[in-house]
Amino acid sequence: MVAFDAGRRFSALEALKSEWFEIVRSNSSVSEEVVLNEDVMNALENFSTDSIFEKAILSKLGKLVDPNELQEIKDTFNKIDSDHNGFIAFRELKKAFKSTKSKYEDNDIIDIIKEVDSTGNLIIDLNDFIAATLDRTKYCSSEYAEKLFNYIDLNGDGKIDENDIQREFTSFSRDQIKEIMRIHSCHKQGYMTINIFKKIIQNH
Repeated sequence: MVAFDAGRRFSALEALKSEWFEIVRSNSSVSEEVVLNEDVMNALENFSTDSIFEKAILSKLGKLVDPNELQEIKDTFNKIDSDHNGFIAFRELKKAFKSTKSKYEDNDIIDIIKEVDSTGNLIIDLNDFIAATLDRTKYCSSEYAEKLFNYIDLNGDGKIDENDIQREFTSFSRDQIKEIMRIHSCHKQGYMTINIFKKIIQNH
């Protein structure tokens, strides 16, 4: 392409097909390979919850995460989400774990996805990923539990009721919401207090 004689120069299409560009593309794909650091790998592997509601609550903590920390988590998520459809599927997580030289079997990867996924669709969305990989010591503290409670308690009456849950957690059915309130409501009065909410989050 740099020849002085225009007749001897490669066209743009010929240049893109040249051996040199193939080498560049090959090297670029290597540099884009996902490499999970040990902290992220351990966080995903060790993430666990006692109920679907606890998992759903943790998935909302992303709204409170420090912007710089949140961007780092998003960047890692986007690297794993190789087809950029907004979800991490089995093959993508398997590839990411493979890059760590870890000896995870397919069933191990599936178990991790089941535990992290808050929707039951066997995929991990960004909120799920944030919940599993954020700094649990910091964001499950009383301070952040109270902030999240106030975020969900839209009318500020100091209670989270069925309407609050239905509005904020749209994937839950009415029956699931009733069961959540049966388990977690204050003295079976149909609402949660801040103290109950803190216990759910700080269960970790």
